[in-house]
Amino acid sequence: MKKLAVLFFVPMLLVACGKTKDEREIERVAYGYLDAMGNYRINDAVEFSSSGTCETTIPVFNKMMEISDSAKLMENTPADIEITGVRILSDTTARAYFHKHTPIKEQDDSVLLVREDGRWLVDVQILPPPFLDMPGSTRYVVLDSADMRMMKEQRERFVDKIRQARSVAQ
Repeated sequence: MKKLAVLFFVPMLLVACGKTKDEREIERVAYGYLDAMGNYRINDAVEFSSSGTCETTIPVFNKMMEISDSAKLMENTPADIEITGVRILSDTTARAYFHKHTPIKEQDDSVLLVREDGRWLVDVQILPPPFLDMPGSTRYVVLDSADMRMMKEQRERFVDKIRQARSVAQ
């Protein structure tokens, strides 16, 4: 009887502890997106992005990359990403929890994923801040303090370049 119980419960325990197909796919997609974005390969993140993310976040980050000091950005690479958990919220939404380690900071956070056309995709919609001068929304974006500091420094360098160009033109 004991052997029968072991033969029955061990496979059940292994199945219960294993990840579902959806959980594995959510982890793969979240990791692909976060690794691409965290290492400033913005266009590589498109394949893991929802349509909303492709319409908002990807253009914002591409624009930010155009005006950013690439040497300064590279100081924050490589970004090591670890997916620490997955929570399926419904048939069409899930949340992936992650830990991000870069030379500058550590971050624990999560991203939302949605199912579009049967595929799990990251749904992060960051709208452009007004100083990026992009068509569309004028709503502000909430960023953490390190991001705000970096953007302020980049903006100051950008303004300095404009002032230098104007003084040369005069």
